[in-house]
Amino acid sequence: MVSLLMLKHIRNISDESVVEQWFENIYYQYFSEEKSYACGVPCEASELVHFRNRIGVDGVELILKESIRVNGKDGQEDQPTTDTTVQEKNITYPTDNKLHRKIIKKCVSIADQQQIWNKIFFAGGCYDMNGPGSNFLFTDRVDIFNASSNLWSTASLNEARAGLTATTLGNKINFAGGINLFNPNDYGSTNTIDIYDVISNSWSVSS
Repeated sequence: MVSLLMLKHIRNISDESVVEQWFENIYYQYFSEEKSYACGVPCEASELVHFRNRIGVDGVELILKESIRVNGKDGQEDQPTTDTTVQEKNITYPTDNKLHRKIIKKCVSIADQQQIWNKIFFAGGCYDMNGPGSNFLFTDRVDIFNASSNLWSTASLNEARAGLTATTLGNKINFAGGINLFNPNDYGSTNTIDIYDVISNSWSVSS
């Protein structure tokens, strides 16, 4: 009964909980000096109430004094030594889930502000203006459809081309590579990268 009472206050749990956890937790049973695993509850939760009523305040103080005595010199220290290794601290680590949620919330806020979720980009391309057998014409035009406002806008690539790829990285959209016409009979690839920044609503070029 004494061990249950101590566990109750150490864990700050109810009478019912300490009895249930004692049955499930072998360390609780070892603390209570059980020699082997006991498959069953140690007592009814109501018995703890009766036990506290019987021993009163003086009995509780006696239990405290005895726990200090059995600890020997460690129990006589003027200043307590506490191991806080497993105590919760107000420290944020890179792997903390709350950091992930904060980053996602910020990204969603930026996307909503710039309406990037609702924009579709149609960049570059080529077309046969003079019919079959003629050279293809390449365009640097970027058509942007805003699904929220149902409006179109345009922008321009640094270099007219087709077959390019578009990928997103952070708050930027990269329009990379593709093919274009260097002279009337020479098609070639390009390593140009047009970068659209959704935050500043600006374009830049890399290669």
